Amino acid sequence: MSRLLKFAPILIFAVFGVALGVALFWRDRAPDEGTLVGAPAPEFALRSLDLEPNGLTRADLGGGPVLVNVFASWCAPCRIEHPRLVALAEEGARIYGVIWRDSPQAARAMLEELGSPYAAIGLDRNGRWGQGWAVEGAPETFLIDETGVVRLHIRGPLSARDIDEVIRPALGL
Repeated sequence: MSRLLKFAPILIFAVFGVALGVALFWRDRAPDEGTLVGAPAPEFALRSLDLEPNGLTRADLGGGPVLVNVFASWCAPCRIEHPRLVALAEEGARIYGVIWRDSPQAARAMLEELGSPYAAIGLDRNGRWGQGWAVEGAPETFLIDETGVVRLHIRGPLSARDIDEVIRPALGL
């Protein structure tokens, strides 16, 4: 009996960890009605991945609909959703990336490894841009319509269901 009690904390921790993983990654979630949904996308100018001034600006998002994807090289869920973004780009989707709280070198290495689905990439090293867009973590994806209004904000990796039922129809794919 004392041996069983000795392993009880480990067992409880393991069960809690599995439950948390299921809740975070296999949840059947609706797209998030983020604070920007229904509002015009905020003005911004971010340095590019190559640290050039104004590598990605609000004006680049014009002529939508477009996706803005927030990602980081250290983000495991970003790597999980990345092939879906590459496939969308190959279908003709315009996708803009924002590197969130990451270094240009690490992001560049990730994109060299996995390919880049992005028409342009902005760098938000300190998370200031993300605050204005209500970003809580990576990955997050925004759908901006042709008038510049945020129509959708999805927190977490894009699922196949998100893409098939929401993203493709919204982008006309």
